[in-house]
Amino acid sequence: MKLNHTNLVAVIALLFILCAPPSFSQESNALDNITSLTDLAAWLEKNPPEVVPMTGITGQRILSQSLTKLRQDVDKLQRYLRSNGEIGAKWARVLMLDDLRATIHQTSPDMNSLSNIYGRFHSHQWGLEVTEIRQVAKDLNDYLRLRMIIEDDIDLSEGLKEATSRLIAVLKKNKQSDFDTTAEINEIVNWLEDNRQAPEVCQAVKRFTGKYNFYAQVSDNLILKFLARPVDRTEQVTEYIVGRPQSGRVRTVGSTSGKLNPDPNKINLSIILNAVASGNMVSQARNVTVSSSCNNTLNVVKEIHFDGSQLTSPPARANVQCKSTITGINSPGGLVQSAATNRVNEMKPQADAEAQYRARVRAESSMNREVDALLKNANARFNQTSELYRARGLYPNPFDCSTTEHAVTFSALVSDGIPYIAQAAPGAPDNSDVFIAIHQSALMETCKTMLGDLKANQRVFMAIAKSMLPEDAYTELAKNAAKKQSDVSSGYVYFNADYPVNVQFNNNTITISIRLDAFQGKDSSSKQDIPMNLTASYKIDKVDKNGILFVRVKEPELIPRDFETGARKLTTQEITLRNRLQGELKDSLPANFQIKPRNLEDLADESNPDSVKVTGTLQPVAAKAANGWLTINWQLQK
Repeated sequence: MKLNHTNLVAVIALLFILCAPPSFSQESNALDNITSLTDLAAWLEKNPPEVVPMTGITGQRILSQSLTKLRQDVDKLQRYLRSNGEIGAKWARVLMLDDLRATIHQTSPDMNSLSNIYGRFHSHQWGLEVTEIRQVAKDLNDYLRLRMIIEDDIDLSEGLKEATSRLIAVLKKNKQSDFDTTAEINEIVNWLEDNRQAPEVCQAVKRFTGKYNFYAQVSDNLILKFLARPVDRTEQVTEYIVGRPQSGRVRTVGSTSGKLNPDPNKINLSIILNAVASGNMVSQARNVTVSSSCNNTLNVVKEIHFDGSQLTSPPARANVQCKSTITGINSPGGLVQSAATNRVNEMKPQADAEAQYRARVRAESSMNREVDALLKNANARFNQTSELYRARGLYPNPFDCSTTEHAVTFSALVSDGIPYIAQAAPGAPDNSDVFIAIHQSALMETCKTMLGDLKANQRVFMAIAKSMLPEDAYTELAKNAAKKQSDVSSGYVYFNADYPVNVQFNNNTITISIRLDAFQGKDSSSKQDIPMNLTASYKIDKVDKNGILFVRVKEPELIPRDFETGARKLTTQEITLRNRLQGELKDSLPANFQIKPRNLEDLADESNPDSVKVTGTLQPVAAKAANGWLTINWQLQK
């Protein structure tokens, strides 16, 4: 049997540069005096939690709450699927959504019907990772489990003791960046939460987890480069001054600049226009024509805010200094000319005041109109991208953003469990224009959402790649797949449901281990349940003008998951499977890859003809993999 995993591994290998992930803070009011994980372990030894009995009124209340939440989330799923037309209707049929809604609205929902429908939500299909589907699957599992516990009068005392004992032991290890530690803590806390046990302990554990596992900082040096641009526009102006129509052409010449406004809760920056608006105006009243010239100094400020979910902008503020000169008064002559001249001179202070006000309104309106149109387009693109990732179950929470005088920062928590982070992200160096720090848990959680409990072949691999990768990366992947089409069959692999990929960032090395639970041939109706890991490591080799080079340390290995301990020998079936796949392993992960410099002009919005034209290069200057974090630093160069 020859299985297709070449494209799969290429997708996984590229995931670590793609996460850009949204964040939330978790706080606990319980156990506030506990200041370390070892203290929490010691506290648990002295204060083992008491079991919450799932009987009587307490059990019925918990079960009722679970059913109510299931009903609410099924309604949300139905609305989501309806909004997606025929595709949504197809998924509703696949998931037997109508039957599910009818069953859960019974006084006592039929367990056999719910169990059959539950299987539809765990059918190893790509597409089940959509946030609304995953939530219903979780709710359905929750209700079925609680119903079984209550109806069978299951005593959770021993389970709670075992979970507490395991948690104490793992907290004493104090190796929070270790994959096995992370997985075990997640498993224990999930068991406690699922079975409604020791809520104060779960909160305390979460209080010591990382607030985020993705961090990025962008300097004012780069941001303001995109805000600086020349301004030179001419417009026809018609307005009423002292009750009389006045018209003419006004030319505004100047430039825009930018400024970062310190704010701990959002991105806050200003676009500032400094310009001179000059023109010739003509006012006509009966048989008198008054000509004038204006030379107005403009200072207009428009703030832009980003709170992690959308761009907003309060109204612009303008300061205008007007200077106008009457260049001529035409009338039939004689007394009319004299009276007109006197009248114009008397009204000039009021006219100047009104003209200054009109100029300020015009400047503010123009800035509001232009910037708000840009923000509308930007929000549309951001929402479209966010929906793509949100629909995949990724990044459900907004970014946490902040602004200092010289930089903006983004932090995010990518979570499908509890990313356990031993320490905060390393800080950006002073000379950084773009700095990204991504924790290994962010990638493991991303892969858990995308690949967990998935049965996939080449078509699914390529579809995942297309939805996740930048266009240039996907193009290269597609070319590579086309070259190897004759050598790759369309067999299936089944990913581990809990952690389909293990990623480790340490000793300047990236280690990727793809965790496969089973294999199935193209024409086979049965699968081979042989848990294996496909593992490869990359060393940060060098940083030079060409970018950051990552070189594969050794050939990828496919070995049974429990064979790494060396406690046993390979079985005949395992040896056969390895031999069949060994020929493709060399090409499964690239021998090396490179993070290359990027030209700023490539980052401009090509669809907008008025987009800012910028020059310069973002040069990768440093990379480090240590303590579970991969950090990359770019500098702006001319």
